[in-house]
Amino acid sequence: MTQKLKIEYIPIDKIRLNAYQIRTINNQRELEILAQSILDHGLIHPITVQGIYDTDIHKNTFELIVGSRRLKACKIAQLTEIPAIIVHSSRKDTRTLAFTENLHTQQLTLLEEAEGYKSLIDDYGYSTEELAKILTTKHSSIRKKIQILELPTDTKRKLSELRLNEEYGKLLLRLPDTQSQIDILDEIKTHRYTVNKTNELVNNKLNEISNKNFSKNSHRQKFKTIIKDIRIIKNTIFDSINMLKKLGVNATYIEEENQEEYTITIKVPMK
Repeated sequence: MTQKLKIEYIPIDKIRLNAYQIRTINNQRELEILAQSILDHGLIHPITVQGIYDTDIHKNTFELIVGSRRLKACKIAQLTEIPAIIVHSSRKDTRTLAFTENLHTQQLTLLEEAEGYKSLIDDYGYSTEELAKILTTKHSSIRKKIQILELPTDTKRKLSELRLNEEYGKLLLRLPDTQSQIDILDEIKTHRYTVNKTNELVNNKLNEISNKNFSKNSHRQKFKTIIKDIRIIKNTIFDSINMLKKLGVNATYIEEENQEEYTITIKVPMK
């Protein structure tokens, strides 16, 4: 039998945010507008909470599951009570419910969404297919968004600031270093490039990096060859000097080396 949900007014000061709150960014101006609307018309949609026992204060209290913006707006409006639906569910169910609500009713950033998916998968063993079915989204989209978390911190932050989707992030993952990724993001910001154009930029950047590496390797190989040739020449000269000494000629040599050249001076006495 389906449990009948009952709305109760509960003290705001007895509600605590849950430790797994996905939404980390709130627009203060939007909260103030919502607060004024609540004062004018009341709170139309109640929040959802779960009754818990707070071991820190040794009292029964409530943990917020759904409705963080509404709760914050009610605090701004200086209300003391708020209408709430009290549920009794497992931690897995309440966290999944909270994320579902955030996903469908709030503008989560790409990183908030990706971190939410990963948290549910890591903590409760969901597969991407299972999670996609619960959240009514594509499992391929979930996988791509989770992959974004592999990007360096600076890249993730800039990607989020520009409000780009996971397709851009997937392209950035092809680049080998943070600076190359930031360079591409700066180009996107300046020119508002599409995903297709960004793909071209990434390919060009990869070719540029490949050519630089090839040039470095060529110079390195050339240097190794020169060093090898010098060793052959030195050995030949030293063999000749040793042969002169065996013939009774007191031949000597001096080696000099600088950044421009390597010099061997041979001295053979005339008498």
